[in-house]
Amino acid sequence: MKKALILSVSLMLSLSLAAGVGLAKDRSPGTKFKGTVQELPAGYIGDWVIDGRIVQVTANTKIEFENGPAQVGSFVEVKGFRSEGRFIATKIETKRPRR
Repeated sequence: MKKALILSVSLMLSLSLAAGVGLAKDRSPGTKFKGTVQELPAGYIGDWVIDGRIVQVTANTKIEFENGPAQVGSFVEVKGFRSEGRFIATKIETKRPRR
């Protein structure tokens, strides 16, 4: 019984570690871009559309409003990474409008 339990726990740990390695490989290096906000959810958490790109904003995303609030039409700089086919924002900062 003990051997079966130990084997079961070992297998679960091995699978968890393998899954974590797979996720780490799927994360591409950080990237950034600038664009105009086309859509964003109330409360800011969720999917934003910036120049046609879907950007996932989480509770961990740092949002800076030094150049005004983020709203439809705001010009922003987005920093983040791709994971499992989605762009995850780590930071969004409002910028001065393009000239």
